[in-house]
Amino acid sequence: WWFGCDNSYALLGALCVGRFEMTLETLRLLARVSQETNGNGRIIHEVSTNGVVYNPGNTQETPHFVMAVWDAFLWTGDRDFLRELYPLCRQGVLEWLLKAQDTDGDLFPEGYGITEVAGLNWELIDSAVYTQCALVALAEMAELMDDPQTAATARELAPRLAKAIEERYWLEDAGLYADLIAPPRIVLERLDQIRSQESYQSRAMSDRLDEIERICRENDPETELPWLFKTWVIFCPIEMGLSSQERAERALRRMESAEFTGRFGVYLSGYNQNHMMTISTGVAAVCEARYRRMEAALGYIRQIAATRFLRFPGAPSEMSPDGGCFVQAWTGYGVAVPIVRHFFGLEPAAHQRRIKLSPCPPAAWESARLDAVRVGPESVDLALAVDRARGEVRLEATGLSDGWTIDV
Repeated sequence: WWFGCDNSYALLGALCVGRFEMTLETLRLLARVSQETNGNGRIIHEVSTNGVVYNPGNTQETPHFVMAVWDAFLWTGDRDFLRELYPLCRQGVLEWLLKAQDTDGDLFPEGYGITEVAGLNWELIDSAVYTQCALVALAEMAELMDDPQTAATARELAPRLAKAIEERYWLEDAGLYADLIAPPRIVLERLDQIRSQESYQSRAMSDRLDEIERICRENDPETELPWLFKTWVIFCPIEMGLSSQERAERALRRMESAEFTGRFGVYLSGYNQNHMMTISTGVAAVCEARYRRMEAALGYIRQIAATRFLRFPGAPSEMSPDGGCFVQAWTGYGVAVPIVRHFFGLEPAAHQRRIKLSPCPPAAWESARLDAVRVGPESVDLALAVDRARGEVRLEATGLSDGWTIDV
């Protein structure tokens, strides 16, 4: 069945391996059902094959959808597709996220994020980060759609939101980002609900919730504070490249430790350490690759791949190593995106007949190939070779017709 968040992750990976038609059809399906269900720019969370919508949409799913639409356009160059979905993207970002869901006007949309932990539903970091990325995408869309007012608005808001994320979510003492920002009054109201979660019964989490309750009672109930629950989404600013190199490396070193990473991947919570998913591990792989830590990225990819025969041939399960859905499409995000977009460094701009290549292979790799990588109506073969004696990485790109530009 179809999800706003799951499909957005999955399609970012599917585009890297040439599944253009499936990507465009899926995004159109989500757009149609979301408009029929909500009609206000909000992207649904879940719809089954009989058309029943279970949840009208968590907050982070709307900007995530916008990011996927823009990425689909960059790979395919399909202007009709962009023209069709642009009004929904504009409405979702500027009207629903930054008006209806931002009641205090600080650019941080309120509501549940991807973790869906009952009670954690205020200004979540994944919603803030993906909204910032959606603003960047919306500005580019608006330029192409001849909508200068929207382009100007999005270009003004995007850097402001990026700056606010770094200033308000970063916890210097911990060397990590906070999960959410909320006034103590809101957190205190939800503590019992959070404590009731079956997966939140560990001693470490119980102690942390007691500490959070103490902080709530010692501070002004209405002054917003950052709160650390150590869910995997605290690495989203790194996944999207918003962090400085120094902050990213501090947080990633901690993510790589036993605090966050177990035998089969990244825990859903560093406090609980009782569940892992291919998406938490996949996001970790993208985080590492984004900051050129390719050996660590490859390590997380291998953790995902190690589970591929445990339950269904060739398909890692949703919950690592072998739980949940027996096959989960978002797994492709954490494998295809690091390899194609970072190890080979391919950035498509099919509408401009242009690609950018910035290869950075893992140290153990001597050679690698990607054959028939689709970009727009054409495809490119990429052959990568490492000459360690000369300190060179060579990348040969063949197959594109005349008129294409390759930036290295």
